[in-house]
Amino acid sequence: MKNKALKISKMRSENLRLEFTKDVTWESFPEKAKEFLTIAKGWTLFKSTTPEKRTWLVLINLRPFHLSYDNCSARMSLDSLANMCNPVIEELYNKLIDSGL
Repeated sequence: MKNKALKISKMRSENLRLEFTKDVTWESFPEKAKEFLTIAKGWTLFKSTTPEKRTWLVLINLRPFHLSYDNCSARMSLDSLANMCNPVIEELYNKLIDSGL
């Protein structure tokens, strides 16, 4: 996967978000998301597509996240759905940066 994690940001909920570089497009999101989930050792529970956003409910380390592509911001993100997910975001960020992915 040639997506480097760009940054970690804090959402209004105080949960963390992992934002990826802009080399993901609407069309490539499903493939890039599957690649990311392979690296993260996660799996998909549910997929939703609207005209503006693709969102997958995923589990990583048995914790829930939204893996999304937003057409407006044109980037993929992994959003924590609970405070207990924040350490997983930090671990994944470090793994992606250290591996050069």
